[in-house]
Amino acid sequence: MLDPAPVTVAAAAKGKRPRRAHQQPSPGSPQSRIRDATLVSVLAYAGLRPGEALRLMWGDVREATLLVEAPKTNTARTVRLLEPLAE
Repeated sequence: MLDPAPVTVAAAAKGKRPRRAHQQPSPGSPQSRIRDATLVSVLAYAGLRPGEALRLMWGDVREATLLVEAPKTNTARTVRLLEPLAE
């Protein structure tokens, strides 16, 4: 965690929810601060559990709602997208 080099995250294993391989920004970089602030905002304004928030993908963001999948039960629900979070 103390290494400032970017970390590569592999694509999901077969049978898991699809995601693309990507590089995470270095700790303390502007990109990581924005990512962290966005995560805190989602947790606070949408009331999501950490596992639900971490599973969100851009395709889950709708005009006025978020499509949230519960990791344990594999069920989906919609959460209203409040104005502070939409910004």
